[in-house]
Amino acid sequence: MKSSVSLIVGLSIFSALTLAGNAAARERSYKTIRTETSIEASRDSEDSDLSGDRIGVLFGTNLSSAHHAYDSIEGKSKLSLPEHGKFSAAFGASYETSIYINHVFLQPEVHYLRRELVLRNFDVPSRVSEHASVSMHYLQFPLLVKGKLYASDFEFSAFTGPFLGYVVSSRTDTVRINFNNRSEDSQMTAGKNALHKLDYGIVAGLGTGYRFTKTITGVLNARLNYGMRSLLKPTQLDYRSSDIAFHAGVQFTI
Repeated sequence: MKSSVSLIVGLSIFSALTLAGNAAARERSYKTIRTETSIEASRDSEDSDLSGDRIGVLFGTNLSSAHHAYDSIEGKSKLSLPEHGKFSAAFGASYETSIYINHVFLQPEVHYLRRELVLRNFDVPSRVSEHASVSMHYLQFPLLVKGKLYASDFEFSAFTGPFLGYVVSSRTDTVRINFNNRSEDSQMTAGKNALHKLDYGIVAGLGTGYRFTKTITGVLNARLNYGMRSLLKPTQLDYRSSDIAFHAGVQFTI
């Protein structure tokens, strides 16, 4: 009788310990699941913050220059001499949105630039030099595809895409120097008569940013704008624009 009672008590204690162990194991499992869920939710929230749409403003400067695409005069009778420009102010706005590929974004922009160029040519047979000083107020509309990498609150980007440009207003001073008789004359012409109003080309650049808060990110970038249409209407002077630009700005997550 005593042995039967002892056996029942032992089994009861064993069952109680087993149930307690199972309950503790389930609790640990629940805690693990809750922790993993919380971590995953935090990551999802962070990814959502990083990939959210952004609007931004940019301020900076651009160095305008021009490249001579080709010499259309037969017999190499016209030499393309070095051209140069100078730094001018620029500002713009952007809208960045994800395109359902991790870390890849589409970013349309609009920029206002002021371009200052000096274009020079020397006609060999006639020994006449032409200098054209061009000043433009210019709107540019890039459409960029941007790839990003993240490191803590820092982000690094590379971008490229086409742009369309429009000359709002311009002024051209043309100076002709005849080296045969050492004479010089100058002619001031309206830009609308000398320049194409529309321009197009390719943009490429690199950028970096720092996320100050969940909604505010400071950005820096450098880019090259390479024009693919002649600036001037005369076909024998096929100058095409190329700008190096540096921008600083801020983006707001919306």
